[in-house]
Amino acid sequence: MSKRPKTTPRPGARRPTPPGRAGAEAALAQARQLLRQGHAPQAEGLLRQLLARQPGDHQALHMLGLIAHQAGRLEQARDLLDQALQGNRRDPQLWLNFGNILNSLRAFEQAEAAFRKALRLRACIPGGNSGLGMSHSGRGNHREASVCYRREIGCNPVFAAGHANLGLACLELGEEEEALRVLEGAARRFPDNVQVLEALGAAAVRGGDTGGGIDAYRRAATLAPRRLEALRNMATAALIAGRLAEAEEALVALDGRRSGDPQGALLWVKLHLARGEIEHALEAVEAAGLEALRRNLYRGYVLAQAGRFAEAGACYRAVLDEDPGLGAALNALAMISDGDGDQARLIGELERMLIAGEPEAGERIGLDFSLGRLYDRAGLYDQAFSHYAAGNRRKGLRFDRAAYADRTDRLIETFGRGYFEGRSGLGSDSERPLFVLGTPRSGTTLTEQILASHSQVFGAGELSHFGLLIHQLEDKSVATS
Repeated sequence: MSKRPKTTPRPGARRPTPPGRAGAEAALAQARQLLRQGHAPQAEGLLRQLLARQPGDHQALHMLGLIAHQAGRLEQARDLLDQALQGNRRDPQLWLNFGNILNSLRAFEQAEAAFRKALRLRACIPGGNSGLGMSHSGRGNHREASVCYRREIGCNPVFAAGHANLGLACLELGEEEEALRVLEGAARRFPDNVQVLEALGAAAVRGGDTGGGIDAYRRAATLAPRRLEALRNMATAALIAGRLAEAEEALVALDGRRSGDPQGALLWVKLHLARGEIEHALEAVEAAGLEALRRNLYRGYVLAQAGRFAEAGACYRAVLDEDPGLGAALNALAMISDGDGDQARLIGELERMLIAGEPEAGERIGLDFSLGRLYDRAGLYDQAFSHYAAGNRRKGLRFDRAAYADRTDRLIETFGRGYFEGRSGLGSDSERPLFVLGTPRSGTTLTEQILASHSQVFGAGELSHFGLLIHQLEDKSVATS
């Protein structure tokens, strides 16, 4: 009996699909369809059934990892994609998504390695350079990040996230004009992209165009009703600008989309404080659903803003009973210390914290400034100056004597004797807000504190709005001259 001759497949001919694989491909296609329709739970169930029949299927593991990532289950997503990579290490999209998950987990070095692997497998893969840039941004390397984002735009000009990320990197580098140029161009090109609009909102607010920022955030919130960050940003920008009606508009919309949002509740706290509604602000703190430590921190903040320093101090001490090394509570106590016997105790606690621990840069700056205030009140000026200088160095501040002298001369010229003589006899018994104005070190802060000590007066603190307005008017004057 003769043997049947072997047949060699023609070049380019498709290999026959194994019987079990045909069913797997059909299940994967159905899962993709369910995901496009927004039915993630059903897709997940189908994929797990497939894995029960074919353990280790890298496509099913990949899709399950993406579902977990979208649901915020980051560790599970990482583990699923790690398993998928065991079955296929030549898929650039798999490495790209693995990098995105690692970025979300703030594992930036591992994420960078994953993105570089994806780019080696497919140069200019959409999102590859942008993801690599985000790994750099996460470690504070914004210059390197901007190079990656520009490379992304060069490879994939229609990848909107690359434009948004470049604009944000420029903001981090202090290049506000370049950020606006990039993002305004991106918004014209991608008018319905939420990520671009949110980045544009941030750049506009940073550049002093609060109205433009609020409008950009509002458009983003309209386009993505399920995304809450745009509404939170809109409320924050409006609060900073004192546009309280627009802040309330955003917060009401936020409550309508998600009740019990802790971040939204804390923005309500700031809104009530801006309106002088102390009891409502305290109620909003309780409504935020915070754990006891953070609840006491916020209660202390509200009470301190109302001038109820004894009650605020009790809240901060309750925080320190739970966490004795919490710099935020010690800094807050230093702010409201009135020079009584608690002052020496606070100085000792703050100094011990600096010596014993290694606080992060931002916390260290706060501790130095708090100690500066306490030593200043105690009359220990050398120690106060030393801590103020240390805080300024870490904050990157430099004193420009010439600029300060020029500003002082302009203030003296503006608010001369004739200015006040021409306004003698002016006054009002209105209950509208009262603004205390004056040159630096002339007693305006003391005047505000004396007025605020009255039970029917609420001191709003020293506001920056007028300084910002003056700078904007000066800029426009220069531009039109």
